Amino acid sequence: MIGLPESHTKLTEEHQQTHLAFNLVENTLQQKCLQAGIGFLKRSDNQISASTNKEKYLLQISTRDLVLDADYYKNFNQQLQKVEKQLLVCTDNIVEYESFSNIKFLCHKALIGIKHLHVNTDCYKLLTDHSPTKLFNCFIHRTDSVRQSWLYFLHHYDLLDQGYVSYLLFQLKDYSKLTGVDLYDYVHHNFQLDELEHFCRAYQALRDKVPYQNFKENSILSDKILDSKYSLVLDTYAICDDYNSWFFSEKVARALMLPTCPLLFLQKGTLTKLSNLGLVIAKSNLDIDQLHWQVRQKNLLEILSNDTQEYNFTELKNTALYNHNLLKTFYQTVEQFYDEAIELAKSQFN
Repeated sequence: MIGLPESHTKLTEEHQQTHLAFNLVENTLQQKCLQAGIGFLKRSDNQISASTNKEKYLLQISTRDLVLDADYYKNFNQQLQKVEKQLLVCTDNIVEYESFSNIKFLCHKALIGIKHLHVNTDCYKLLTDHSPTKLFNCFIHRTDSVRQSWLYFLHHYDLLDQGYVSYLLFQLKDYSKLTGVDLYDYVHHNFQLDELEHFCRAYQALRDKVPYQNFKENSILSDKILDSKYSLVLDTYAICDDYNSWFFSEKVARALMLPTCPLLFLQKGTLTKLSNLGLVIAKSNLDIDQLHWQVRQKNLLEILSNDTQEYNFTELKNTALYNHNLLKTFYQTVEQFYDEAIELAKSQFN
């Protein structure tokens, strides 16, 4: 295993562009709300923030993460009813919650399209042919029990040395204040991973190698992805099977915009939603999209361990460029988004 001189927690250039674009959209929308006399709430602003806001019409921006669940908004709606305020939530999620009397959601393509900035297609669009040297890539920044189980499975199937793999063992402080091997131990023993014999064997084999990273760090991931046949993407909310809101992260968008065979471990139904937006999703992913998360994990592992998919660079390149260009056209509707959001915030309840 190669040491960790500089982890890829540092934002890549593309990630920085995406981050700046989200901030620009949020700041512009805030200014337009101010001009229109609409109260503006950031994602972190809560129900009390809404109640104490002087404006009747409120707008909240909620991007780059899964929106809170329906029960939260049901309670939020009750608080808004008491103070006679109405809220429009603008989000890059696809939301199918029940109808609320004082809350509406605007799921706009422009917010989804920002993610096209997460890939610079110059790294591959002029290539006429390409042969990757690695079977796959899988980059795991934050940990949880399911992600750690993926690491165990990759070890169990002797796949680690066949890919670019990292398991950096970061986590939010409200999950655990532990770091490094202490966090690794905590996840293993506190989430029943230690009840399975093959997981225990993997745990012991890997314990002195975590945080794990088997490639030299240069704060760039696109080069490793291009040198991989498969991109195994483990999204944060993959096991949220019964959620009526769907979110796909920049790393999912990245996998759809680079010429690899994507293996996408996401929320149940997410890929169908993305396909309905016009993005091209591999049939092998769509076929398992509605299955329980454990079955989806099993199916993806079988594809990877048995290497069952064909690698056709030209087809993968054309698909990746198509998805990139589609997301770019989504983003180009951002001016319409501003107008629509302001108008809807003022008129949706009239």
